Amino acid sequence: MICMLKNKMMHAILITSGVVLMICIYYLWSHFTGDTKPTTAKVFARIESIYGGEITDFATVGHTYEIVLHKQNEQYNLTINAATGDVESLAYLEKTIDKKNIKTKKHMSKKIKKLYPNSEFKVHLTEQAGAVVYRATISQDNGEVEIILNARTGEVISENQAVKHTALISTKEALRIAAEQEAGKVEATEFIKTTSGGYYLITLSEGQTKIVLQIHGTSGELISKTIKE
Repeated sequence: MICMLKNKMMHAILITSGVVLMICIYYLWSHFTGDTKPTTAKVFARIESIYGGEITDFATVGHTYEIVLHKQNEQYNLTINAATGDVESLAYLEKTIDKKNIKTKKHMSKKIKKLYPNSEFKVHLTEQAGAVVYRATISQDNGEVEIILNARTGEVISENQAVKHTALISTKEALRIAAEQEAGKVEATEFIKTTSGGYYLITLSEGQTKIVLQIHGTSGELISKTIKE
């Protein structure tokens, strides 16, 4: 009876010792391989140290941290692996602008409506050459107008007219026009951009003969035809 108790106790001791040994081995392995999950505070401290900024917002999404990092006048969005602390992605969000003493977007929109009545426009706040400005794009029948206004005074700094070009025909359409002009296998297609819109150069081959067609990029008209024997 005593022998049986001793055997059971010895068996229990061996099992307990084995479990303790396994725990110790796992702890040592984790310690030396770095396979320990870092705390949130350590992850954030490491990110701020590496990028030299300050974390202003974060959210836990699945197994990652979504972090907003503020550095000087810029903001970045980082995705961090919560288990390892590694940076999975980094994206530039926006440049923060000092909005002290500047006109509101609503105020500037009213000014633009007075300058360009019955016109659609888009306006946004930005920086240019160190100055805070509003940049507006106004759509008109003959093209677009881009104006830049001083965000603090409302003064128009610049105004540029962008000429509206007729839409270019597609390569597929140019090839169709070429096929109507000449029969042959298409050897090459090239688009040459010009101030008037541009043109397509389409090279066809028929036996030993090569034909180069020049087709206007907006009207689709045949400009020239060159035959090479």
